[in-house]
Amino acid sequence: MIGKTDDSANKSEKKNIMKAEGEIARSTEAGNDPQVRQYASLLLGQLKDSDGIDLLIQALRDPDMSVRAQATRSLGEIGDPSVDSLTRLMDDPDWKIRYRAAEALGITGSKKAVPFLITALDDQKDHVRYMAAKAIGTIGSGNAEKALITRLGDENEFVRRSAATALGKTGGFAAKEALKNSLTQEPSEEVRKVFGSALQLFEKKSV
Repeated sequence: MIGKTDDSANKSEKKNIMKAEGEIARSTEAGNDPQVRQYASLLLGQLKDSDGIDLLIQALRDPDMSVRAQATRSLGEIGDPSVDSLTRLMDDPDWKIRYRAAEALGITGSKKAVPFLITALDDQKDHVRYMAAKAIGTIGSGNAEKALITRLGDENEFVRRSAATALGKTGGFAAKEALKNSLTQEPSEEVRKVFGSALQLFEKKSV
């Protein structure tokens, strides 16, 4: 009897999720108010159901920035089921899509995303390189150490900051030495502060 009750509850829950997703799908249509589309994207993330991934991927191209931002967070919150769809976007011709995909991959926390993020560290667009480094730091993978060290010399100071922070979180001896060397050559005072903060993280690890 208990098994049947649990099975019925699961079926009922799934039915409610499908009904909710149907309503949400209609609310994400472009003709609706942006706040409605944003809220719909929020709900899809809260449901954490893989059936909502395609709708959220579409929402990454929404004309409203708040909708795109919420879709990014929701895809990340769904987690591992979103990774395959997001990694396919890392080759999208629109850099803004690559940027949002990298951001969402970081939120997922999935180690499967790391190879794609390492590749994105060489993206032609600095915004994407910045977010790829940040995402790697969020995930916490040490496999990107060599690629992140290279970004300490990036032409864009925000990429250098992001790479340094990620190395402080995930790097080893090579990262520490690279940060020390880069600190003496870095022209920006603000970036030097970030390098210093990253080096302090190594001190905390050794305590």
